[in-house]
Amino acid sequence: VACRLLSTATSAAPAATTAVSQRKTALLGLEPLGKRHAGVSVLGCAIAMVAVGGCAQGIGQLFAALVVGMARNPSMKEDLF
Repeated sequence: VACRLLSTATSAAPAATTAVSQRKTALLGLEPLGKRHAGVSVLGCAIAMVAVGGCAQGIGQLFAALVVGMARNPSMKEDLF
């Protein structure tokens, strides 16, 4: 019985240290995507794509205003562009 208690106590200590080291590598992002929370990275990518879409929309509005300005007054083409 004493032998079992000693063996379980010594085997629990390395398991605890490996769990701590696994947590540290997970926080650093060094684990494969399957072991981390993959959904969080997908959500981050989606949020970034929304921002890129907003930038594209703003650039489109600038060029639309340029086209409208040239349509209203073609003589100001050099001033607008």
